[in-house]
Amino acid sequence: MAPKIPKGQKLSSTQYEADTVSVHDCVLINPDSSQATIPYVGKIVHIIQPDDDNDIQLYVNWFYRPEEAFGGRKTFHGEKELFISDHFDVCSLKTVISKCRVLSLPKYQELKKIEDGDYYARFTYRVSHTSTQQMAS
Repeated sequence: MAPKIPKGQKLSSTQYEADTVSVHDCVLINPDSSQATIPYVGKIVHIIQPDDDNDIQLYVNWFYRPEEAFGGRKTFHGEKELFISDHFDVCSLKTVISKCRVLSLPKYQELKKIEDGDYYARFTYRVSHTSTQQMAS
């Protein structure tokens, strides 16, 4: 079950450090546990300024790496491949490390230069069903 969207003013974008993050941007999120060594990847669905003036909250749709999903990484999964999931969560804007890009496989293959923050997704991971399915083009 997805968490409730926090109450407050919905923003279309906000400043964070030297950058602007907007709804629909993909971001790298600092993991909150000592067990995770690589950042989480999420797509911003909502940006909320809480009514009580606490930290700005992001409602994100998580991506999973193949090795994080049921069944694990397969030989056909690319190094920079992610799965879009049906998992949503709320996190603080302060946990954002940087923006990144998650593209369709065809758009990713068109890139002249692949940067560290470039990824692609071609499957949807249904966390509650522990299954994957190919995304519509």
